[in-house]
Formats: sequence, structure tokens, C-alpha cells
Amino acid sequence: MSLDHMRQDKDSSRTVAVVGEVLFDHFPDGKKVLGGAPFNVAWNLQGLGLEPLFVSAIGDDSEGQAVLAAMRNWRMRTEGVHVSSNRSTGKVIVTMEDCEPVYEIPLDQAFDRLAFADVGSDLNDSFSRATLIYHGSLVFRTPANQHFYQQLIERLKLPRFVDLNIRQPWFDESQVRTLVAGAKWVKLNIHELNYLADANADPAESKSIQSAIMKFRAKENLTERQTFLVTCGEHGAWWIDEENVFFASSIEIDSFVDSVGAGDAFSSAAIHGILKSQSPKSILQSAVRFAASACEIKGATTQNAGHYARHTELDSIELEPASPAQRDESG
Repeated sequence: MSLDHMRQDKDSSRTVAVVGEVLFDHFPDGKKVLGGAPFNVAWNLQGLGLEPLFVSAIGDDSEGQAVLAAMRNWRMRTEGVHVSSNRSTGKVIVTMEDCEPVYEIPLDQAFDRLAFADVGSDLNDSFSRATLIYHGSLVFRTPANQHFYQQLIERLKLPRFVDLNIRQPWFDESQVRTLVAGAKWVKLNIHELNYLADANADPAESKSIQSAIMKFRAKENLTERQTFLVTCGEHGAWWIDEENVFFASSIEIDSFVDSVGAGDAFSSAAIHGILKSQSPKSILQSAVRFAASACEIKGATTQNAGHYARHTELDSIELEPASPAQRDESG
């Protein structure tokens, strides 16, 4: 299948700003796979028919050139990617423990030094067309990037979708409030929620999940209205906002390969649904379905346009979940 379908519903007035790391995942078998949570999200959004503005940095090296070549081949915009002359393109060592990926991420790579001076003033127009910004938490590990993000948030004043993808030892819990305060959507997995809330939430129990979110909000003194998307692996996922609680069951996977990037796929489909003004219930079902499909490919993304076309075709239909959704009125 060609890439033409990716341009069918593009709307240049609805740019998604995706900001953060781009790197290569180095697998035990010697294979290198282009990734990084924000890059994966930007790649997926391009495949799903949007035209994201990806803002990051790469090294002036062969892997950096490979990043740009891949983006151009996938018809992604590259003006937000700065080429650093003194730092290398990002690298992660991936190992698998009990079928779950474990990441070793060296410090002081190109994506650790983002700055408005580097991305250029010509991005102001691109940023001005953005209607939503996505970012994660790994890129917050350096003071330079913390300053960059504070400037970004203050300048753009856009609705934010924040993925609290905890990567130890680089996650600083003292920065959590800075990351999530003012965010409209907060995505995290059940393990991250329990860690941040000092809780032991049951992934199958609505009240247990809600209680953990309340503990987390109280701990971080969060007062604004926010939507929490909590992924629970094989159990499914939750959408919890001020008015609704929705649950979507996990999708049966025909041929499991690995779970690398499943969370990024979930975020991508959720953002796609949000920008398409779909209902929370539909967004959640779509995100769970797309995350499951990511487990059938090697790594987090693919150049197979059909992978994305199949999802957008299904996404155009209001599907009922595999099992009845659980809905409670919160508060």
C-alpha cells in the first residue's frame, strides 16, 4: 500500500507539536530500530494521517543522517530537528526481561540539549498552527531541557498531552508537578500510577484506579480538570475524567512479537481521536486496538503504510468493545 492515504485527511491548520527525544533502540540481536517515545508518536501520527511538527536534536553523524532520511521517506517534516555538532544521536540499549523491555539510556546525547535558539525562529509560524502539544518525561532529565520546556509551555499555552513514561534512573519525582500541572491529558501505565501515588491499584477495579488517581492528584497538588489515561497491559486501559470512567478490554493478539512501543501507539491513537473529536469511549477503544497492533511488529513503528491504513479504516466506524465498557459517574 502506498503512502497516499496518509495525506487524505491532513489539515495543515491542525498541527500537532511533538517534542522530545529521537534515538536508536539497540536490541540484543544486534538490530537497531529508530525510536524514542516522542519520535514514535510523531511517526505514528504521520501514518495515521496527521502532519506532526517533531522538535528534537540529532548528532552530525551517520545515525543522525539516518533519522532525517527515514523522516523524509515517511514524508515527515524535518524543520524542527536540530543537528548538533558536539553531541551524538540518541542511543538506547534494550534488553528483555520476562517479555518486557528494559532500557539503558546514556546521558548527554543530542536530544538532551534542546533550545529555541537551535530550532530556529522559522518554527514560530509552525508552532502558531499547533492545536496540541505532546511531550514525555525522559527529556526532562537535563536542566537545559527543563528550561526549554518551561519556555515552550509559557509561549505556546496549548492543551498538552503528557506521557509520564518513567525511565529510571533518569526520572526525578520532584519534577512531576512541573510536567503534569496544566496538562489536559495525562497518560501513564498502572505501574507508574502506583509508583507515583504510593498506591496498589487493581487494574481491573474502577474504584481502585480512581482512588490512586485521587492520591496522585493530592500528592502533586493538582487542582485543574484533567483526563487520565491509564494503560494496564493485558488487562486493558482506562479513561477517567471529571465526569466519566470508561474501560476498554485488551485486544487478542494473533502473533505477538514484542511490546516495545505499545504505549506510544496508545498515545498516538488517543491524540488522533482527540483531534478528530471522537467520544472518550471511542478514543479509548481505538487506542487499545492500535496498541495491540503494535505488539505484532518488531519495535515501535513500521514503514508499512497498511498497518496505519487498517487502523484508520476501523477508526472511521463506531465500534462496540469486545466486552461491555464499564462506566461509573465519578465524584
